[in-house]
Amino acid sequence: MYPYIFSIDGDPAALPEDDRILELLDIRFNEIQAALAAKGGLDPVIFPLVDENDKVITNEEGIEALEPWASGFFFGMLRWPEEYQQSEEVSDLATPILRNLSPDSFETPEKAQEFIDGYRQGEMPKNLEDALYDLVKAVFDLKQLIAPNKPVTRETPRVGRNDPCPCGSGKKYKQCCGKKA
Repeated sequence: MYPYIFSIDGDPAALPEDDRILELLDIRFNEIQAALAAKGGLDPVIFPLVDENDKVITNEEGIEALEPWASGFFFGMLRWPEEYQQSEEVSDLATPILRNLSPDSFETPEKAQEFIDGYRQGEMPKNLEDALYDLVKAVFDLKQLIAPNKPVTRETPRVGRNDPCPCGSGKKYKQCCGKKA
């Protein structure tokens, strides 16, 4: 998992020497796994954006700070299966993310302008808080489209306590394998 964080090619040599970085990544990974397993959603770590005077930036100029994250997400989307890359629904749901792309994310300024103009239509967020809300909502909407939460369905019928044990011992389930449960 880690090589892709430090190298787009997944080069294991790109791993940092500092074990503390990997330890912190493990801690964050486990926090995310626990939050998702508890179905409580994901609480992203978002640090306040401050200017040179340590004043918190919440207005429109703070939105520019989202460009690196949006670019990283965009490059991740390029690794998605072709069916998602070509999907108009995915494109619509990803609009709040893609409209924050940096022009540096593209090969030429013309391509950048054409792409970004296509996504910067409609109402834009007025402040950093609204922009962050839009980003997080877009990620959850994309997740629901691509990998929706589905109830677990049982393949085999449930064994009752007084039914014969499925292991074939001839005993009741509660006196055999059900005793361990």
